[in-house]
Amino acid sequence: MYDDIKARVMEGTMLMYEKYGVKFTMDQLSDEIKMSKKTIYKVFIDKKDLMMYFVDYIFNQIKQEERKIIQNDELSTYEKVKGVLACLPEGLRKMDMTQLYMIKNKYPKCAERVYERIESDWDYTYDLIQKGVNEGVFKEFDFRVFKIAYQSTLEAMLSNDVLNKEGLSYQKALDSLVDILLQGICK
Repeated sequence: MYDDIKARVMEGTMLMYEKYGVKFTMDQLSDEIKMSKKTIYKVFIDKKDLMMYFVDYIFNQIKQEERKIIQNDELSTYEKVKGVLACLPEGLRKMDMTQLYMIKNKYPKCAERVYERIESDWDYTYDLIQKGVNEGVFKEFDFRVFKIAYQSTLEAMLSNDVLNKEGLSYQKALDSLVDILLQGICK
């Protein structure tokens, strides 16, 4: 039962985020999903708890999509690496990820969680890139520097409104970042 409630609340949270960024109210969310706030508060203690779950929900969707890419035997190693690094599932493409920077002021623990998720779970990506090195697709390089460049750029894009100032969507910036990094390691 609570899983159904959480799923509905996450769908509604995505809609609210699309409309208002992180500035939506629990009343607006309740109205959007036609669910009482009392019911929402049975599964989420407060909006901070909801936003923390929302961050994990987003990253779990990304990781799920990455697994699909990795398991797709029709893709080359290069295409898999590019797909994993630029992964943004279809359901998240409507979201204005450039607004995520607002989370750090209102929900600093959620911002920390965003950075934790960006910095974790690199084993499959490392293995995939190493496979590309072994296949001769990529040259030998220091993966640690590659990872730092990718992570720090993502964190910068998500921690302030630089993308809005530059008139870039998150997906466009992410695709450009991945292209630049992959050009640097391709043979």
